[in-house]
Amino acid sequence: MIALPVMAVTAADVLMKTSTVSGAESIDRRMGAAEALVIVQRGIDHVEQTPDPEDNFGPSTGDRLSALLSAEEISSALGGARLLEIRSGGMEVRTAKGAVPVETTEVDLTDPLTQGLFDLQSGRWPTAPDEIVVNQALANKGYAVGEVLEQAEGRGSNGLTDPAPVIVGIAESTSLRDFAVAAGSIGSLGADAENSKAWLVDGPP
Repeated sequence: MIALPVMAVTAADVLMKTSTVSGAESIDRRMGAAEALVIVQRGIDHVEQTPDPEDNFGPSTGDRLSALLSAEEISSALGGARLLEIRSGGMEVRTAKGAVPVETTEVDLTDPLTQGLFDLQSGRWPTAPDEIVVNQALANKGYAVGEVLEQAEGRGSNGLTDPAPVIVGIAESTSLRDFAVAAGSIGSLGADAENSKAWLVDGPP
């Protein structure tokens, strides 16, 4: 009775605040300083999309059995461009008031291609596989620099890992402000890459 009206008001508020931001204006928040963002999915070999894929998608088809394209195949198709893998996912972490959902990003945040995805507020960028940054919204749940982010048992996006990374900085996502966010290198947060992979692409326009 209460959740649906709150959800509707929240969605309307987000829509109103973002309706004046064009795809071109928001591109650095979505793909940093990269020239392209390539996403492949297992079993999908034909995709119809608009110039801005976040605006609208047509049908996606495939035999559902084909393997994921490799980074080497993608790079070759793009003239040997350098690729930087990026993974998105979600997890739940422990707090004094129970489990809290967190949006996760795994990517090398020291790479110039990621410039524009996150703004470092304090501390430093992660440089080791077990280091991450979190945003202030997650810090407000009871976490601080130097502490271990505790995953709620069995709540990882891939169901196979139970990472326990150390928080080394506070960084704000340029696309998510009020939702809890964590980011670190590939493998630091247990994001699933079995059926879908994505890369930021470096190179000429």
